[in-house]
Amino acid sequence: MKKLSVKIVGILLCAVCALSLLGCNGGGGSADYQKSPAEYAPGTTHIYNVSDSAYRLVSGGTSDYTIVYPASATDTDMALAVSELRTFVEEGTGAMLPARTDAQHTGTEKIISLGATAQMSGSQTLTAKLQGTDLGANGFIVYTLGDSVYIMGNTSCAVLWGVYEFLYRELNYSYYAENCYSLDTGVRDLTLKQFDITDVPDIQYRVTGNGDDMIDRVHLRRMRYNVYADAYNAEGIGFAHNYYDFLPRDTYYAQHPKWYSTDGTQLCFTRDFEGLKNEVVKLIIEKLAADPTKNYIPFMHNDGGLWCQCSSCQADRSLYDSEGANNTAVLIRFMNAVAREVKAWNQEECPERDIKIVFFSYGAISMPPVVMDENKVPVVDENGNYTAYSDEYILEDNLVVQVCGFGNDVCDIHSTNSESDYQRIARWRAVCDQFFFWCYSTTFSNYMIPFNCVETRGELYEFMYGQGAELIFDNAQYGTAYSSDFGTFKSYIYSQMMWNVRGDLDQLIENFFNNYYGEAAPAMKKMYSEYRSYMKYLYEVKNLGYYIHGAAQYATAEAWPYQRIQGFLSCIDEAFASIEPLQSSDPDRYETLHTRILREEITYRYLELYIYPGTFSTEAYSAAMNQLLLDCYTAGITEGAENVSIAEFLS
Repeated sequence: MKKLSVKIVGILLCAVCALSLLGCNGGGGSADYQKSPAEYAPGTTHIYNVSDSAYRLVSGGTSDYTIVYPASATDTDMALAVSELRTFVEEGTGAMLPARTDAQHTGTEKIISLGATAQMSGSQTLTAKLQGTDLGANGFIVYTLGDSVYIMGNTSCAVLWGVYEFLYRELNYSYYAENCYSLDTGVRDLTLKQFDITDVPDIQYRVTGNGDDMIDRVHLRRMRYNVYADAYNAEGIGFAHNYYDFLPRDTYYAQHPKWYSTDGTQLCFTRDFEGLKNEVVKLIIEKLAADPTKNYIPFMHNDGGLWCQCSSCQADRSLYDSEGANNTAVLIRFMNAVAREVKAWNQEECPERDIKIVFFSYGAISMPPVVMDENKVPVVDENGNYTAYSDEYILEDNLVVQVCGFGNDVCDIHSTNSESDYQRIARWRAVCDQFFFWCYSTTFSNYMIPFNCVETRGELYEFMYGQGAELIFDNAQYGTAYSSDFGTFKSYIYSQMMWNVRGDLDQLIENFFNNYYGEAAPAMKKMYSEYRSYMKYLYEVKNLGYYIHGAAQYATAEAWPYQRIQGFLSCIDEAFASIEPLQSSDPDRYETLHTRILREEITYRYLELYIYPGTFSTEAYSAAMNQLLLDCYTAGITEGAENVSIAEFLS
């Protein structure tokens, strides 16, 4: 008998730039950011043709099918693809599929082929289909040929995504969070589908900054997230703020003091331009040569808003005298020089590779140099475009800029508060056409404050997709194991929306709450509905937007009247009451659901204690605060703000 089973138990497994659609010719940056979603994302590739075939994948709880994978594929993602396919088919049907390499199993009948097997490569139909589709690094094809299924992609990671799609179509498998997925179970007979699926994520590399997604690699992959290492050639260096990983002061400063800024926080790109350039080129080439599988390499300035203030840098900045762009002009000249030499090596030594160097637009590197009027105001032409200040500042085509921002107003990406981010993109498009993006989805000074950025995430990602973004890093509460304020839910939404920027948000919400909260889903959906309405009210009526550095304005009695907090706590009480029968009938499930609900209660208990301490006696306040800290530990909430432990935050 077929039934839907929502799992809340873990499985221990043994296995464990972006080319813009807009060209760059020194005058293509549009100042118009008020575009419709259709204009942002002109075309996506999500093609699902699925019907029943004449074959049985499982009959009477057994199967004649064999999983075949390349003998040469020894990486963890291929091992996980094999393991996940075997595990979930067995859990759903009782049939354990044997797994063989293509060296061990040479037949083409009744196989599920993963990746570039000999069987796949030997078929003209399949190779033509694979080669004729622009899958990128993470897109996949699932295709039925005869009585066999072929799951294909350009990387093992892409094949793994294809396995999850296969499981969804065959057994209704969907993954929502750690230890939470849906799967048809008790299936004794299962028809093999006639697949013709091509699915390319709208954002090729989808990188999470949410702490609970870093639990382990299996969880991360089930969420269909990448890590920076999937894209970056960054062994031994950080994926950001890595100048001193390349050029440690302890190693270089004594002999090359001119390579470092006067305050010691950054590099200096003017006092020994040639010497520094030659060393950076050498170090980048060494890393690229050591790992030929990764073609993006980050060279990104250190954190903080400071830049070199030596007289040479000041003189160089004066060549382009504009607030917010003069530092960028200095950096672009240096990066272009590095890029030209790396490209020459690329073309000579490994022309089959498309190597890109990624640098930051962040902090002191904000705006690029564009044509200005006599008042130092950027000039916009009759078509709404900016123009590069000169050809010297147009980026080489092997440079990618990662724009860091989009935290000014997460409620409305078209608001005047957000305008600066979009104007910055328009200006960068005048000098380059390859982008990665780094955005924010929390208030870093206070993780306990409600911060609703779910409503506009799809539109924001869609805008980024329209700029040709191949990587998005959505930076959230990265330092805490788990988050309050629907942190796990938000991560699920982000992963789904980055894959398909036009996903159905309401349906995603429904699916997540039903599966994640189980018996408590009605109460939690009621709470979340009120949460969405109240967040909208705060923004539209009280004029309280949500900004990454705006915690102070939220944690007030004006924003959170006492009765409003009690209303949310009442919803939480309903959720707790709805799972009470499980305490005796299924205590493990009870504890899991109780912890998930507790994480959301913590937000409102914090608001009550922080804003209305006078409603407690001294003894009661101390006891309530101590209990809140203990419950944070139980819920896995280890930080209350960026790099601030929960104990310190609540003290």
